[in-house]
Amino acid sequence: MVINSKFSIFSLAIFLPVFLSFSSNGSFVFNRVGGIHSEYLYTTPVSLLLISILLFKKDVILWSSKNTSIRNLFLFFLYSILCIVINFLFNEQINPSLLRVTLLLIMFLFLLELFDRYFFQVFTLNQDHSLVVRKYILYPLGIILVITVFSDAFLERSVFLFDSFTVYNYEQYYAFIFVVLSGAFMQSNLRQVFKFSVYLLSLSVALSSANTTATLLMFFLLVWSFFCLNYLKHALYSLVLTLLISIIPIYYLFIYEFYEIGMLSGNFESRVYGIRSYIDGLNWVEFLFPFVQSSRGFSDGMHSQFLEVFNSLGLIGFFYFYGVIFYRLKKIGVKYPDIGISLAIVVFIGGMVVNTTMHPYLSICFAYIIAFYYRLSMVSGKQKI
Repeated sequence: MVINSKFSIFSLAIFLPVFLSFSSNGSFVFNRVGGIHSEYLYTTPVSLLLISILLFKKDVILWSSKNTSIRNLFLFFLYSILCIVINFLFNEQINPSLLRVTLLLIMFLFLLELFDRYFFQVFTLNQDHSLVVRKYILYPLGIILVITVFSDAFLERSVFLFDSFTVYNYEQYYAFIFVVLSGAFMQSNLRQVFKFSVYLLSLSVALSSANTTATLLMFFLLVWSFFCLNYLKHALYSLVLTLLISIIPIYYLFIYEFYEIGMLSGNFESRVYGIRSYIDGLNWVEFLFPFVQSSRGFSDGMHSQFLEVFNSLGLIGFFYFYGVIFYRLKKIGVKYPDIGISLAIVVFIGGMVVNTTMHPYLSICFAYIIAFYYRLSMVSGKQKI
């Protein structure tokens, strides 16, 4: 197909912000609004269904691979089951929240491996890396961005192209994907006018959705791009990545010890209360084995992915999960620092206040993008793409 030679239809389907919501009586809609109570039980991105159909049957063999990362993922799976069993023995009931978090973490790690295998085949067949980047990342996500801005301007906020399609995660999560898109365009060899236009459109989505965190990350990305020359980006990337990670414990220490109630908005205040209540409630046993704590509801969230991961799988699971991401981002950033930084600020800084790699839609998108650039970094030298 001529269209598919310019951009990947599969990529477009992966990034498509269309969500299917199911009710208890079997009905479903595509226009459920997130954060509002309704009769619908569960909402899933359509891309998750497409992945199941298009990839899973072809890649079941992935589980039997002798690759070290696959074996480690299987061990992580067994460890997660052990945590669930221990929690059950302590509380005599299955912890729905622990099941939810574990499932989402395993899904993200599995998608990393699945997409890595997919892009290994893509790069084996394609030698022009610049065209591959445009086809699989820049153009499909760029189309999603343009449609989003168009829909905001001429239809209705959070609608995607048609009134019957609503971006379920529009306010709290959606703008994060365009932070990464801006980093990808900054990394590209396209003209500066295109890079700046994509940045402004991405910023407009963050502002329109009232996503304060994404807006701040967009400004950080702008500072990184303007004040670091290309040769400095390669030299400073590892240091900046380390500094970003070091912000995480500083943030929780600040929130717990030094933050004064009333400084910021009520939404942030609720997160402060949640963090303080959680830390105050930990004893030494629960700090070492937090998964022994009593059950929480399936949809009960802690508004911080780091706390979610630690609370569900303890320090071992925490360091393994983020270690996998850190390893890939470090490899990506050595050759492609703009995309590496954009991914790092979303995963590590955004993860302090929201579930950036546990939200099903973002989980799929970020696993796809990380796998793409990780595989690209393995097959190419330093170059503008």
